Amino acid sequence: MKIKIITCHDVYNHGASLQTLAMQTYLRELGHDVAVIDYKPPYLSGHYSFTKVDNPVYDHFLIRYLYLLAKIPGRIRRLPRKKAFDRFTSSHLNLTEKYKSAESLKSNPPEADLYIAGSDQIWNTLFPNGHDPAFYLDFVRSGRKASYAASFATDRIYGADSATIAERLRSFDAVSVRERSGLGILDILGVTEATVTADPAFLLTAEHWSSLAVHPSSHAIPERYILFYSFDNSPLSYMLCIYLHERFGLPVVSVSPTRPAIDAIDCSSVGPLEFVSLIENADMVVTDSYHGIIFSVIFEKPFYSVDRRENINIRTTDLLSSLNLSERKVSRLDSVPFHKIDYDEVRHALRAMVYTSRNFISEITRPL
Repeated sequence: MKIKIITCHDVYNHGASLQTLAMQTYLRELGHDVAVIDYKPPYLSGHYSFTKVDNPVYDHFLIRYLYLLAKIPGRIRRLPRKKAFDRFTSSHLNLTEKYKSAESLKSNPPEADLYIAGSDQIWNTLFPNGHDPAFYLDFVRSGRKASYAASFATDRIYGADSATIAERLRSFDAVSVRERSGLGILDILGVTEATVTADPAFLLTAEHWSSLAVHPSSHAIPERYILFYSFDNSPLSYMLCIYLHERFGLPVVSVSPTRPAIDAIDCSSVGPLEFVSLIENADMVVTDSYHGIIFSVIFEKPFYSVDRRENINIRTTDLLSSLNLSERKVSRLDSVPFHKIDYDEVRHALRAMVYTSRNFISEITRPL
């Protein structure tokens, strides 16, 4: 079967890249002809541009000039990270031709027997992708439409286009979402018979991920360490990392995209498969990342989860609850859990999730 996937595959985020690889790999292992739609509208582009100004308050020409001048050192420092992700994308993802707008995709869509939307936060209406018709497969002319582990990331729809989103989703042949909270949103939208499926990363075994992992040879990685992976770099995550460092005497390795405010070995420039290796070999993980948790679970690592400032914590709460790991969320330093994670129990819950997920994929890829 010819399958095309549309997801946030090239946004310089370890989790986004790895879930795309996992979905492509699993479907290929089932014998399908799989490609990822190389959809890069303006809001998903220009991450490392030297001329991009994210905040309109800096849009006056003189202020803009001074702003960009001040940003140059940081953007130069992050260029190795961009190159690492670009190498991963070109080497590991089978991409279609590039589409730079929903209109260009709709006017000349790639052919497929089945189109799959997801995984990742493609329907998060706090961001532009949640309102983009392309991620609701409106470009499909013929062939079946399904979503796999698509995520709203929050517990409700933001914006005024709920009716349009509902209409688009009701045209799908099968719908699955990544969080149980997504079922509640779909129910409000009038989309019934949806399924909860696991993030694609869980479709591959720890052994498979280990075979893909790449040691970050450009960095001096200690034999034992705490891995720090945070997007917010919140005071709590810093304090937790320092607390664990002092308690266990382990150095800290940071994969955070921004420079951490703690004394850590900076591995922010590593690519996705180096990231997998760093989690696999860590003694413990401190993270506010959804996929930081997922790969900690895959490799059965002690980990600590900290909430994000953004209103997207429902997904981590849901995941931890599904795996009976809610106590791994830390809100205060005086409540840090030090008991060993019962990964026998976690494996039992995870097996059920993966079984349901693989059955869903078998159904949507079944010949008519």
